[in-house]
Amino acid sequence: LTVTGSCSVCVNSSNSPFQVLSGSIVPLNSTLDFLVGAQASTSAKFAVLNVNSGTPTASVSAGTAGAAYLTASGTLQTTAKQHLTLGGDTTGNITLTPNGGTDGFVTVNGTLAAKTSGPATIVVAASDTSAKGKLQADYVGDGTDDDVTIEAAIAALPAGGGTVALLEGTYSIGDSAGDGIDFTKSNVTLTGAGRNTILQRQGDTASNDGVITVGDGGTTQVTGIIISNLAVDGQKATYAGVENNGIYIARDLYQSKILNNWIYNNDGDGIQVEATANPVNYLVIHGNDIRNNDEDGIDIRNAANYNTISHNSIVSSLDDGITLVTSNNNDIVDNTIVSAGGEAVFITSASTRNTVSNNVIDSPTGDGILINGSSKTSITGNNIYNSSNGINLASSSPNNTVTGNTVSTTSAVGINLDTGSANNTVSGNSIEATGTSGIELGTSTNNNTISSNTAYGVQFIGSSNNTISQNELNDNGFNGVYLQDNSNSNIIFNNTAKRNYATYNPGTIAGGY
Repeated sequence: LTVTGSCSVCVNSSNSPFQVLSGSIVPLNSTLDFLVGAQASTSAKFAVLNVNSGTPTASVSAGTAGAAYLTASGTLQTTAKQHLTLGGDTTGNITLTPNGGTDGFVTVNGTLAAKTSGPATIVVAASDTSAKGKLQADYVGDGTDDDVTIEAAIAALPAGGGTVALLEGTYSIGDSAGDGIDFTKSNVTLTGAGRNTILQRQGDTASNDGVITVGDGGTTQVTGIIISNLAVDGQKATYAGVENNGIYIARDLYQSKILNNWIYNNDGDGIQVEATANPVNYLVIHGNDIRNNDEDGIDIRNAANYNTISHNSIVSSLDDGITLVTSNNNDIVDNTIVSAGGEAVFITSASTRNTVSNNVIDSPTGDGILINGSSKTSITGNNIYNSSNGINLASSSPNNTVTGNTVSTTSAVGINLDTGSANNTVSGNSIEATGTSGIELGTSTNNNTISSNTAYGVQFIGSSNNTISQNELNDNGFNGVYLQDNSNSNIIFNNTAKRNYATYNPGTIAGGY
């Protein structure tokens, strides 16, 4: 400090409030507050307050625009609801280390909005999520219409998408009208913490809808969706309606996945994919546990193509386990389907080039696999037990391949080629303990090749121009090979038939009894 002339208030002068003491400038009176810019603490631009008593506070004021202050007790705050910013263009990393980094908490009373350079992750808690979980969450549901909270979290993701993570707890989904979680934003991952993240239906819907619905009927094309690690509870005992699906895909969806969910107690389908006029392509449905739904476990219909249904457990569907309607080039592989009320796998309505392989099918009320009016299906390596027909090619289903399957304990036929199913290949299958024939060819099932099977007999009913060769046809309660009703021009050679017991007119038996 340089002073020219006299200074009546210089440090250490008799009129100065300051003194130099041990190399520091200190006030003569150590109990006084310090103000700069005004003579009142409410208007001073800078102030050190409560020096004599109370909590010492340092304050910087912008007048009526508000102030910021720091107290000795650890409070840093603004006074007029201005934004409080930590860091800027020249600031390095900011580290929060409560309690030395050991069992400390960072408490957020409000919504934490994070900006990152990559896809955002937004955390949502349920009303019964743990207190610690709620502290971590960006959104917290209140137990009523939690779908609105989850949709708000999805809407808050950046335009490029991101992840909404649902913590453990029970989320109340929908109102009395049954409206669930609905969204059309692409590149969204909706994921939970596993079996204990429960999305619970709270209403009936008048038209197809899900606890989770992706798409808006084809108006918006949606891509890159992942739905994973959630439990979807349809509460069918309370909310009964075939439109009440677990997860509903409402057209025009591409390159998406439904992974590792628990989907149960829906009065409609567990998963329904509707693709009418707007395809659903390249969808993977994998690793889900789908049970106790009152329609199909998985229902895919109307131009849903190039999709994969794999490694799912589908138990106690009141209707079919898996249904494909007018859908092509889909793979149904490595699933376990138990106690379906209809067929375990049902492919119908001119579906073509689908694959059904390596599935375990047990105790459907109907057929193990029913191909109805569909073609070029590859049915390989499946194990089918306790069904009506094991495999049934029905209603003019041509050019299918049935190879390497095991069919055991049917109430009807092991492998049935029904009316008009032509040009099929049935080979290398093992068929035992059937209610009637091991393999049966019905009216106008022509030009089929039946070879190298181990079966409980082969029966022709008005079927012509077929080739039956190199089959083991043993221990049949009826006949080894049986032809009736103008079954003409069939070639039967190199078959082995043992221990069969004819109950029909021996004059119609081609061999092996």
